[in-house]
Amino acid sequence: MIKQINPIVASITGWKSDGVIGKHATDVFIIIDEITRLPAENPIISRLKEDRIVELANHPVLISKDGTELVVEDSVAPIRNHMGKVFGAMLVFRDVTAAKMIRR
Repeated sequence: MIKQINPIVASITGWKSDGVIGKHATDVFIIIDEITRLPAENPIISRLKEDRIVELANHPVLISKDGTELVVEDSVAPIRNHMGKVFGAMLVFRDVTAAKMIRR
């Protein structure tokens, strides 16, 4: 469940913080593979299986609330309690759509 969303993520996804708190990340962050256009596994789920900070080599496409497609870089870091047990994750997106267009 989403506990917090910062203003930058809210601006690139089109979601307001009061509209996402309590929702599951897979309901808010719709992600597809840039090449195949098929749904991609949510980065939180896939990265937490590895139990470490991971960044994708290829750029996924994040579908915003209004359907806009953004090429993003993402990183997920597990959040641990005082006993070292993972109880959450911090997901970071960076919009690289403009930079990707320049390189083409």
